[in-house]
Amino acid sequence: MVTTQPKRSLLPDTASPLAELKELANKADLNSPTVDSLTRHEHYLWARNVLQTYSADEEVRIQFEITELPNRDRQNLELRATRRTLASRFHLSTEEAEKLVTERRKLRFHERAQLFKVLHSHSGIAWLDLGEILFARIKIDDNSPEREDNPHAYVSFPDERNRSQRIVETIDILGSVRNNPACVGHPVIAFAIHHWQRVIQSGKLFKRDDNLCGKLDVEIAKRNLEAMGNALTKGSTTNTYSKELAFFLSVQRLNLEASPLKAAWERLSLPHVGKLIDKAACVSAVGSHLRDREQTEQKQAEQNPYPVDEAERNQTKWMDCSGVSIKEVIEFLKSDDGQQFVGCDENGESLRERWVFFQNTFLAWCSTDLKHGSVQQYMAIGKKESESIDPNEIYQPSLLLPTTDVIGTLFYVLTTPLLRACVPAIAR
Repeated sequence: MVTTQPKRSLLPDTASPLAELKELANKADLNSPTVDSLTRHEHYLWARNVLQTYSADEEVRIQFEITELPNRDRQNLELRATRRTLASRFHLSTEEAEKLVTERRKLRFHERAQLFKVLHSHSGIAWLDLGEILFARIKIDDNSPEREDNPHAYVSFPDERNRSQRIVETIDILGSVRNNPACVGHPVIAFAIHHWQRVIQSGKLFKRDDNLCGKLDVEIAKRNLEAMGNALTKGSTTNTYSKELAFFLSVQRLNLEASPLKAAWERLSLPHVGKLIDKAACVSAVGSHLRDREQTEQKQAEQNPYPVDEAERNQTKWMDCSGVSIKEVIEFLKSDDGQQFVGCDENGESLRERWVFFQNTFLAWCSTDLKHGSVQQYMAIGKKESESIDPNEIYQPSLLLPTTDVIGTLFYVLTTPLLRACVPAIAR
Protein backbone atom coordinates (compact mmCIF):
# COMPACT_ATOMS: atom_id res chain seq x y z
CA MET A 1 0.00 0.00 0.00
CA VAL A 2 1.42 3.35 -1.03
CA THR A 3 0.92 6.20 1.35
CA THR A 4 1.19 9.79 0.23
CA GLN A 5 2.46 12.58 2.39
CA PRO A 6 0.14 15.56 2.75
CA LYS A 7 1.20 18.46 0.60
CA ARG A 8 2.88 21.29 2.44
CA SER A 9 1.22 24.62 1.93
CA LEU A 10 3.34 27.26 0.25
CA LEU A 11 1.46 29.96 2.14
CA PRO A 12 2.91 31.24 5.43
CA ASP A 13 1.47 29.73 8.57
CA THR A 14 -0.34 32.73 10.01
CA ALA A 15 -1.24 30.76 13.13
CA SER A 16 2.38 30.02 14.06
CA PRO A 17 3.87 31.71 17.14
CA LEU A 18 6.44 33.50 14.94
CA ALA A 19 3.71 34.95 12.71
CA GLU A 20 1.86 36.25 15.75
CA LEU A 21 5.04 37.80 17.13
CA LYS A 22 5.71 39.47 13.78
CA GLU A 23 2.26 41.05 13.95
CA LEU A 24 3.08 42.40 17.41
CA ALA A 25 6.45 43.67 16.14
CA ASN A 26 4.72 45.55 13.31
CA LYS A 27 2.32 47.06 15.81
CA ALA A 28 5.06 48.25 18.20
CA ASP A 29 6.07 51.91 17.86
CA LEU A 30 7.60 54.70 19.89
CA ASN A 31 4.48 56.78 19.20
CA SER A 32 1.11 55.77 20.57
CA PRO A 33 -1.54 55.17 17.87
CA THR A 34 -3.91 58.10 17.40
CA VAL A 35 -6.46 59.60 14.99
CA ASP A 36 -5.43 63.05 13.75
CA SER A 37 -8.98 64.44 13.74
CA LEU A 38 -9.43 63.45 17.41
CA THR A 39 -6.05 64.54 18.75
CA ARG A 40 -7.47 67.45 20.81
CA HIS A 41 -10.21 65.21 22.21
CA GLU A 42 -7.60 62.66 23.24
CA HIS A 43 -5.50 65.32 24.99
CA TYR A 44 -8.56 66.68 26.80
CA LEU A 45 -9.61 63.30 28.16
CA TRP A 46 -6.06 62.45 29.16
CA ALA A 47 -5.58 65.79 30.98
CA ARG A 48 -8.97 65.55 32.74
CA ASN A 49 -8.27 62.03 33.97
CA VAL A 50 -4.85 63.04 35.26
CA LEU A 51 -6.13 66.14 37.07
CA GLN A 52 -8.76 64.07 38.88
CA THR A 53 -5.96 62.15 40.59
CA TYR A 54 -4.66 65.29 42.37
CA SER A 55 -6.09 66.72 45.58
CA ALA A 56 -6.27 70.50 46.14
CA ASP A 57 -3.47 70.37 48.72
CA GLU A 58 -1.29 68.34 46.37
CA GLU A 59 -1.78 70.88 43.55
CA VAL A 60 -0.64 73.72 45.82
CA ARG A 61 2.41 71.76 46.99
CA ILE A 62 3.46 70.78 43.46
CA GLN A 63 3.09 74.33 42.14
CA PHE A 64 5.34 75.58 44.95
CA GLU A 65 7.96 72.86 44.31
CA ILE A 66 8.05 73.73 40.59
CA THR A 67 8.84 77.37 41.38
CA GLU A 68 11.69 76.23 43.62
CA LEU A 69 13.38 74.15 40.90
CA PRO A 70 16.60 75.40 39.28
CA ASN A 71 15.98 77.16 35.95
CA ARG A 72 17.49 74.34 33.88
CA ASP A 73 15.41 71.63 35.56
CA ARG A 74 12.23 73.73 35.28
CA GLN A 75 12.82 74.35 31.55
CA ASN A 76 13.37 70.64 30.89
CA LEU A 77 10.22 69.84 32.85
CA GLU A 78 8.20 72.36 30.83
CA LEU A 79 9.55 70.95 27.56
CA ARG A 80 8.37 67.47 28.46
CA ALA A 81 5.05 68.61 29.93
CA THR A 82 4.08 70.80 26.97
CA ARG A 83 5.08 68.04 24.51
CA ARG A 84 7.60 70.24 22.77
CA THR A 85 9.79 67.15 22.66
CA LEU A 86 8.18 64.43 20.59
CA ALA A 87 8.65 60.68 20.60
CA SER A 88 9.08 60.91 16.82
CA ARG A 89 12.28 62.87 17.53
CA PHE A 90 13.25 60.58 20.43
CA HIS A 91 12.35 63.49 22.75
CA LEU A 92 15.07 65.79 21.49
CA SER A 93 14.22 69.46 21.10
CA THR A 94 13.93 70.95 17.62
CA GLU A 95 17.37 72.56 17.97
CA GLU A 96 18.95 69.33 19.19
CA ALA A 97 17.40 67.30 16.38
CA GLU A 98 18.60 69.77 13.74
CA LYS A 99 22.10 69.75 15.21
CA LEU A 100 22.15 65.95 15.11
CA VAL A 101 21.08 65.88 11.45
CA THR A 102 23.62 68.54 10.42
CA GLU A 103 26.65 67.37 12.37
CA ARG A 104 26.40 63.67 11.64
CA ARG A 105 26.85 64.45 7.95
CA LYS A 106 30.51 65.15 8.74
CA LEU A 107 31.13 61.74 10.34
CA ARG A 108 32.47 58.50 8.92
CA PHE A 109 30.48 55.28 9.16
CA HIS A 110 32.17 53.99 12.34
CA GLU A 111 31.75 57.39 14.00
CA ARG A 112 28.05 57.45 13.16
CA ALA A 113 27.73 53.94 14.62
CA GLN A 114 28.88 55.28 17.99
CA LEU A 115 25.68 57.34 18.17
CA PHE A 116 23.41 54.35 18.63
CA LYS A 117 21.63 53.81 21.92
CA VAL A 118 19.92 50.73 23.33
CA LEU A 119 16.70 51.07 25.32
CA HIS A 120 15.38 48.21 27.46
CA SER A 121 11.71 47.61 28.15
CA HIS A 122 9.57 44.73 29.35
CA SER A 123 8.50 44.07 25.76
CA GLY A 124 12.00 44.01 24.31
CA ILE A 125 14.98 46.13 23.34
CA ALA A 126 14.92 49.19 21.05
CA TRP A 127 17.97 50.24 19.06
CA LEU A 128 17.97 54.00 18.44
CA ASP A 129 20.06 54.48 15.30
CA LEU A 130 20.81 58.18 15.74
CA GLY A 131 23.63 57.94 13.22
CA GLU A 132 21.31 56.48 10.55
CA ILE A 133 23.87 53.81 9.69
CA LEU A 134 21.07 51.44 8.73
CA PHE A 135 20.35 53.75 5.77
CA ALA A 136 23.92 53.50 4.45
CA ARG A 137 24.34 52.05 0.97
CA ILE A 138 27.30 49.91 -0.07
CA LYS A 139 28.62 49.61 -3.63
CA ILE A 140 31.42 47.22 -4.60
CA ASP A 141 33.92 48.27 -7.29
CA ASP A 142 35.83 45.20 -8.51
CA ASN A 143 35.23 45.19 -12.26
CA SER A 144 37.10 48.25 -13.42
CA PRO A 145 40.70 47.55 -14.60
CA GLU A 146 42.29 49.36 -11.65
CA ARG A 147 40.10 47.48 -9.12
CA GLU A 148 40.41 43.87 -10.33
CA ASP A 149 43.16 43.08 -7.81
CA ASN A 150 42.39 45.85 -5.33
CA PRO A 151 38.60 45.98 -4.83
CA HIS A 152 37.06 49.00 -3.18
CA ALA A 153 33.70 49.69 -1.57
CA TYR A 154 31.85 52.99 -1.55
CA VAL A 155 29.74 53.85 1.50
CA SER A 156 27.10 56.52 0.96
CA PHE A 157 24.24 58.06 2.91
CA PRO A 158 21.01 59.74 1.76
CA ASP A 159 21.42 63.44 1.06
CA GLU A 160 18.22 65.12 2.26
CA ARG A 161 18.90 68.31 0.30
CA ASN A 162 18.88 66.86 -3.22
CA ARG A 163 17.42 63.40 -2.52
CA SER A 164 20.51 61.56 -3.72
CA GLN A 165 23.24 59.37 -2.25
CA ARG A 166 26.34 61.14 -0.98
CA ILE A 167 29.56 59.08 -0.80
CA VAL A 168 31.12 59.46 2.63
CA GLU A 169 34.17 57.20 2.31
CA THR A 170 35.92 54.78 0.02
CA ILE A 171 37.03 51.51 1.65
CA ASP A 172 40.01 49.34 0.77
CA ILE A 173 38.34 45.95 1.29
CA LEU A 174 41.39 43.66 1.43
CA GLY A 175 43.50 46.26 3.23
CA SER A 176 40.87 46.56 5.97
CA VAL A 177 40.96 42.80 6.61
CA ARG A 178 44.78 42.75 6.67
CA ASN A 179 44.71 45.63 9.13
CA ASN A 180 42.08 44.02 11.40
CA PRO A 181 40.80 40.50 10.59
CA ALA A 182 37.84 40.94 12.96
CA CYS A 183 36.32 43.48 10.56
CA VAL A 184 35.42 40.57 8.26
CA GLY A 185 32.06 40.73 10.04
CA HIS A 186 31.53 44.38 9.03
CA PRO A 187 28.56 44.85 6.65
CA VAL A 188 30.87 46.28 3.95
CA ILE A 189 33.22 43.28 4.03
CA ALA A 190 30.42 40.73 4.46
CA PHE A 191 28.58 42.16 1.44
CA ALA A 192 31.74 41.95 -0.71
CA ILE A 193 32.25 38.28 0.27
CA HIS A 194 28.60 37.52 -0.43
CA HIS A 195 28.81 39.23 -3.83
CA TRP A 196 31.88 37.24 -4.91
CA GLN A 197 30.32 34.01 -3.64
CA ARG A 198 27.18 34.62 -5.72
CA VAL A 199 29.24 35.44 -8.81
CA ILE A 200 31.09 32.13 -8.51
CA GLN A 201 27.86 30.19 -7.84
CA SER A 202 26.31 31.75 -10.93
CA GLY A 203 29.35 31.10 -13.09
CA LYS A 204 27.46 29.17 -15.75
CA LEU A 205 24.90 31.92 -16.04
CA PHE A 206 27.57 34.51 -16.81
CA LYS A 207 29.22 32.29 -19.44
CA ARG A 208 26.19 32.47 -21.75
CA ASP A 209 26.93 33.86 -25.18
CA ASP A 210 23.60 35.61 -25.72
CA ASN A 211 24.55 38.61 -23.49
CA LEU A 212 21.16 38.42 -21.75
CA CYS A 213 22.69 38.55 -18.28
CA GLY A 214 25.62 40.88 -18.82
CA LYS A 215 29.18 39.89 -18.07
CA LEU A 216 30.85 39.31 -14.74
CA ASP A 217 34.32 37.86 -14.43
CA VAL A 218 34.18 34.73 -12.29
CA GLU A 219 37.96 34.60 -12.13
CA ILE A 220 38.08 38.03 -10.51
CA ALA A 221 35.67 36.86 -7.82
CA LYS A 222 37.75 33.72 -7.19
CA ARG A 223 40.96 35.77 -6.90
CA ASN A 224 39.33 38.20 -4.50
CA LEU A 225 38.02 35.45 -2.22
CA GLU A 226 41.44 33.80 -2.22
CA ALA A 227 43.03 37.17 -1.43
CA MET A 228 40.51 37.60 1.37
CA GLY A 229 41.66 34.33 2.94
CA ASN A 230 45.30 35.40 2.65
CA ALA A 231 44.45 38.77 4.21
CA LEU A 232 42.81 37.04 7.17
CA THR A 233 45.88 34.87 7.74
CA LYS A 234 48.37 37.70 7.31
CA GLY A 235 46.41 40.11 9.49
CA SER A 236 46.12 37.56 12.29
CA THR A 237 49.88 36.92 12.39
CA THR A 238 51.17 40.43 11.71
CA ASN A 239 49.57 42.43 14.51
CA THR A 240 50.72 40.20 17.37
CA TYR A 241 51.27 41.43 20.93
CA SER A 242 54.70 41.90 22.50
CA LYS A 243 55.63 39.49 25.28
CA GLU A 244 55.20 42.27 27.86
CA LEU A 245 51.71 43.16 26.62
CA ALA A 246 50.72 39.49 26.39
CA PHE A 247 51.83 38.97 30.00
CA PHE A 248 49.98 42.08 31.21
CA LEU A 249 46.74 41.04 29.50
CA SER A 250 47.03 37.52 30.90
CA VAL A 251 47.34 38.96 34.41
CA GLN A 252 44.38 41.26 33.79
CA ARG A 253 42.22 38.31 32.82
CA LEU A 254 43.14 36.48 36.02
CA ASN A 255 41.16 39.18 37.84
CA LEU A 256 43.39 38.93 40.91
CA GLU A 257 41.51 41.71 42.72
CA ALA A 258 38.51 39.35 43.03
CA SER A 259 40.38 36.08 43.55
CA PRO A 260 41.30 33.70 46.37
CA LEU A 261 44.81 35.21 46.22
CA LYS A 262 43.52 38.62 47.32
CA ALA A 263 41.34 37.00 50.01
CA ALA A 264 44.37 35.09 51.32
CA TRP A 265 46.43 38.30 51.42
CA GLU A 266 43.67 40.04 53.41
CA ARG A 267 43.40 37.06 55.77
CA LEU A 268 47.13 37.09 56.54
CA SER A 269 46.81 40.51 58.18
CA LEU A 270 44.24 39.43 60.76
CA PRO A 271 45.64 39.17 64.32
CA HIS A 272 44.39 35.61 64.93
CA VAL A 273 46.01 34.43 61.67
CA GLY A 274 48.89 36.70 60.75
CA LYS A 275 50.47 36.49 64.22
CA LEU A 276 50.58 32.71 64.41
CA ILE A 277 54.14 31.58 65.05
CA ASP A 278 53.58 28.21 63.36
CA LYS A 279 53.63 28.94 59.59
CA ALA A 280 51.92 25.64 58.76
CA ALA A 281 49.05 26.49 61.11
CA CYS A 282 48.78 29.93 59.52
CA VAL A 283 48.53 28.46 56.01
CA SER A 284 45.99 25.91 57.24
CA ALA A 285 43.84 28.67 58.75
CA VAL A 286 43.92 30.64 55.49
CA GLY A 287 43.04 27.52 53.48
CA SER A 288 40.08 26.71 55.72
CA HIS A 289 38.74 30.24 55.31
CA LEU A 290 39.04 30.11 51.52
CA ARG A 291 37.31 26.74 51.24
CA ASP A 292 34.49 27.83 53.57
CA ARG A 293 33.93 30.93 51.46
CA GLU A 294 33.90 28.88 48.25
CA GLN A 295 31.27 26.53 49.68
CA THR A 296 29.15 29.50 50.75
CA GLU A 297 29.35 31.00 47.26
CA GLN A 298 28.38 27.69 45.67
CA LYS A 299 25.28 27.45 47.84
CA GLN A 300 24.34 31.04 47.02
CA ALA A 301 24.81 30.34 43.30
CA GLU A 302 22.56 27.28 43.48
CA GLN A 303 19.86 29.25 45.28
CA ASN A 304 20.14 32.25 42.94
CA PRO A 305 21.66 31.13 39.60
CA TYR A 306 20.78 34.44 37.88
CA PRO A 307 21.99 37.30 40.10
CA VAL A 308 20.44 40.64 39.26
CA ASP A 309 22.17 43.40 41.20
CA GLU A 310 25.87 44.15 41.63
CA ALA A 311 26.02 42.84 45.20
CA GLU A 312 24.67 39.45 44.15
CA ARG A 313 27.05 39.22 41.19
CA ASN A 314 30.04 39.98 43.42
CA GLN A 315 29.18 37.00 45.60
CA THR A 316 30.00 34.59 42.78
CA LYS A 317 33.08 36.30 41.38
CA TRP A 318 35.47 33.52 42.38
CA MET A 319 33.67 30.91 40.31
CA ASP A 320 32.79 33.16 37.36
CA CYS A 321 35.65 35.62 36.99
CA SER A 322 38.82 34.45 38.72
CA GLY A 323 41.49 32.43 36.96
CA VAL A 324 43.27 31.46 40.21
CA SER A 325 42.23 28.43 42.24
CA ILE A 326 42.40 27.91 46.00
CA LYS A 327 44.78 24.98 45.44
CA GLU A 328 47.26 27.24 43.64
CA VAL A 329 47.10 29.84 46.42
CA ILE A 330 47.78 27.24 49.14
CA GLU A 331 50.68 25.75 47.18
CA PHE A 332 52.15 29.24 46.77
CA LEU A 333 51.90 29.97 50.50
CA LYS A 334 53.65 26.66 51.27
CA SER A 335 56.48 27.39 48.82
CA ASP A 336 59.69 29.21 49.69
CA ASP A 337 58.42 32.28 47.81
CA GLY A 338 55.16 32.37 49.72
CA GLN A 339 56.54 31.54 53.18
CA GLN A 340 58.10 35.01 53.44
CA PHE A 341 54.57 36.44 53.85
CA VAL A 342 53.27 33.89 56.36
CA GLY A 343 53.30 34.31 60.15
CA CYS A 344 55.00 37.04 62.15
CA ASP A 345 58.48 38.20 63.16
CA GLU A 346 60.03 38.13 66.63
CA ASN A 347 58.20 41.38 67.48
CA GLY A 348 54.81 39.88 66.66
CA GLU A 349 54.38 41.93 63.49
CA SER A 350 52.80 40.28 60.45
CA LEU A 351 55.22 39.40 57.64
CA ARG A 352 52.63 40.24 54.99
CA GLU A 353 53.91 42.79 52.44
CA ARG A 354 52.03 45.25 50.26
CA TRP A 355 49.49 43.75 47.85
CA VAL A 356 51.47 44.66 44.71
CA PHE A 357 54.62 42.98 46.05
CA PHE A 358 52.60 39.93 47.15
CA GLN A 359 50.88 39.71 43.77
CA ASN A 360 54.11 40.06 41.76
CA THR A 361 55.79 37.38 43.84
CA PHE A 362 52.91 35.03 43.12
CA LEU A 363 53.13 35.78 39.38
CA ALA A 364 56.88 35.14 39.40
CA TRP A 365 56.26 31.86 41.24
CA CYS A 366 53.74 30.84 38.56
CA SER A 367 56.09 31.78 35.72
CA THR A 368 58.94 29.57 34.60
CA ASP A 369 61.18 32.33 33.24
CA LEU A 370 60.36 35.52 35.19
CA LYS A 371 61.73 36.79 38.47
CA HIS A 372 60.03 39.30 40.77
CA GLY A 373 61.84 42.29 39.25
CA SER A 374 61.01 41.15 35.72
CA VAL A 375 57.32 40.83 36.62
CA GLN A 376 57.26 44.44 37.76
CA GLN A 377 58.99 45.56 34.55
CA TYR A 378 56.71 43.48 32.32
CA MET A 379 53.61 44.87 34.06
CA ALA A 380 54.80 48.49 33.63
CA ILE A 381 55.62 48.08 29.92
CA GLY A 382 52.50 46.03 29.22
CA LYS A 383 50.24 48.57 30.92
CA LYS A 384 51.65 51.35 28.77
CA GLU A 385 51.26 49.34 25.55
CA SER A 386 47.70 48.35 26.48
CA GLU A 387 46.62 51.98 26.13
CA SER A 388 46.80 51.60 22.36
CA ILE A 389 44.44 48.59 22.28
CA ASP A 390 40.97 49.10 20.86
CA PRO A 391 38.77 50.00 23.87
CA ASN A 392 35.85 48.07 22.31
CA GLU A 393 37.26 44.76 23.54
CA ILE A 394 34.37 42.31 23.40
CA TYR A 395 35.85 39.14 24.86
CA GLN A 396 35.69 38.99 28.65
CA PRO A 397 37.21 37.75 30.81
CA SER A 398 39.30 34.97 29.24
CA LEU A 399 40.94 34.23 25.90
CA LEU A 400 40.54 30.53 26.64
CA LEU A 401 36.78 30.81 27.19
CA PRO A 402 35.74 33.77 24.99
CA THR A 403 32.34 35.07 25.97
CA THR A 404 30.37 38.12 24.90
CA ASP A 405 26.86 39.23 24.01
CA VAL A 406 25.45 39.98 20.58
CA ILE A 407 25.06 43.72 21.17
CA GLY A 408 28.70 43.96 22.23
CA THR A 409 29.82 42.18 19.07
CA LEU A 410 27.64 44.40 16.88
CA PHE A 411 28.99 47.52 18.54
CA TYR A 412 32.56 46.32 18.05
CA VAL A 413 32.08 45.47 14.37
CA LEU A 414 30.14 48.60 13.44
CA THR A 415 32.38 51.05 15.33
CA THR A 416 35.65 49.56 14.06
CA PRO A 417 37.12 51.92 11.42
CA LEU A 418 37.84 50.35 8.05
CA LEU A 419 40.92 51.27 6.04
CA ARG A 420 40.15 54.21 3.80
CA ALA A 421 41.38 54.01 0.23
CA CYS A 422 41.21 57.78 -0.11
CA VAL A 423 39.75 60.79 1.68
CA PRO A 424 36.68 61.99 -0.23
CA ALA A 425 35.43 65.52 -0.05
CA ILE A 426 32.48 65.70 2.32
CA ALA A 427 29.58 67.80 1.19
CA ARG A 428 28.67 70.59 3.55
